[in-house]
Amino acid sequence: MGKDTICENISDIFRNLLSNKHIFCKITFSQNHDAHLDFDAAIALNPSNPKFYHSKGLAYQDVGDFENAIVFFKEALVIQEDHVPSIYHLGLMQHKNGDLTDALESFTGVLKAIGNDRLVYESRGLVY
Repeated sequence: MGKDTICENISDIFRNLLSNKHIFCKITFSQNHDAHLDFDAAIALNPSNPKFYHSKGLAYQDVGDFENAIVFFKEALVIQEDHVPSIYHLGLMQHKNGDLTDALESFTGVLKAIGNDRLVYESRGLVY
């Protein structure tokens, strides 16, 4: 399998992960509150896992609380600075908040980490 095929497969997997509406991220307040309680419990059990912070950030993102989403995406990156999903979603939130320079930096970081990806190029292109 050549490098282009591997990159294409990674790109498809990454796109599928990003396009899924994570079942655990609920839109209603009570369900979102329950999701946060579960993420807090997961963090308490394993505070060194960036995925739990990222998931909590997604829950905030889903209800439009971009400031708290940014906090948790950044917390995931403190634990693992190359956590690609957190870098990507941080870029999305930075873009929504008008922090264009930071958003460009985040999307460029994703590209450096995973190589060429059409979705990330498109996201970065929308910032310009």
